Amino acid sequence: MSRRRLYYLLRIGHFIEANGITKCEAEKVGWTKLQMVAEHFAKANDPTPEELGRWLALASVTNVPSLPMALQEDAGSASSTEKRAVVFYLNPDQQGELSDALLAFGAEMANRGLFRKEAALMQIIRAVS
Repeated sequence: MSRRRLYYLLRIGHFIEANGITKCEAEKVGWTKLQMVAEHFAKANDPTPEELGRWLALASVTNVPSLPMALQEDAGSASSTEKRAVVFYLNPDQQGELSDALLAFGAEMANRGLFRKEAALMQIIRAVS
């Protein structure tokens, strides 16, 4: 095993042990996402066990490229169990109009789509209410 991999696993192992994360929880999240949560945890200002639990739950349902942004957006937000998904069925022209509107109200373009689209949508709703 390379030193790099050994150091990586040692850091994750210390994080798991220090925070009482079970083997099952660690395997559910995955090593890569667990490392991202550990980095976010280290940067957080005195995180609570509830926050760590919320971040682990978020990591288990978020893909690797989206996780750093999702963790950053989660700071101080409601738990993921209180959030609801909304599905829109739009044709390509409508999708373009929606993307343009979301970008105009604060969403940001990223590698795999738009980030902060929920906040932008709420801005649009508040603007017409």
